[in-house]
Amino acid sequence: RLVCGSAELDPAGQCSGLRTLAAEGGTVADITLIRRSPEHANWLSCICEDWQILAFAPEWIRSDREAVHAAVRQSWRALQFASEELQVDREMGLLAVRQDWSALEFLHKALRSNRDVVWAALKQDPAALELADQELKADKATVLYAVQQQGSMLRVAAPELRRDREVVGEAVRRSGSALQYADEELRADRDTVLAAVRQNGLALKYASHGMKADVSVVLAATKENLYAIELAAWDLQMALGVM
Repeated sequence: RLVCGSAELDPAGQCSGLRTLAAEGGTVADITLIRRSPEHANWLSCICEDWQILAFAPEWIRSDREAVHAAVRQSWRALQFASEELQVDREMGLLAVRQDWSALEFLHKALRSNRDVVWAALKQDPAALELADQELKADKATVLYAVQQQGSMLRVAAPELRRDREVVGEAVRRSGSALQYADEELRADRDTVLAAVRQNGLALKYASHGMKADVSVVLAATKENLYAIELAAWDLQMALGVM
């Protein structure tokens, strides 16, 4: 193993760059060579061949970053066999969710509340918000990012964010039907409802009665989808001669 400062170098990548730098007369930091014991080397070799070997490894191997990294790189499921310390390690969490965002469901709570790990999962699929810890479901920036990709993710947001005008506005502009997950107060808010029905006229179904009786809202909804008129307040339908 080659170590530069506190960071381990990748022999296949960084070391070749160091050789080039040295050949060009550049300044190279001190590099430390750490020899593995034969037993360590044997375990590492086996794990590199089959990540499931980690399940039968001694505690000191399951606490070894290099061995666990080699296993998780093959399958995120290997993280369950790592030591508790590495199960909450940010780097390991990132390695797992970048491989498969749904791995977030099985990670330690500490990683499900880690913004970097959750956002790495969200970048693959906004549905990852469902798997995040409650702490991040109440984090405005995280929820905003999710609803901008998929409006329906508003349904798993914390209650205070489902009554946040900016968050709900972004959600309904992406998916009008997300209005159903908004707080009652915003389902009676003209600007919010207009944004929803302009994206999906049938979202009128989730508006308050007052909004279903609002001519400007109903007209905006029917402009997007003629069938939305059937969702308008009864007296407005009568006034418009629909019945």
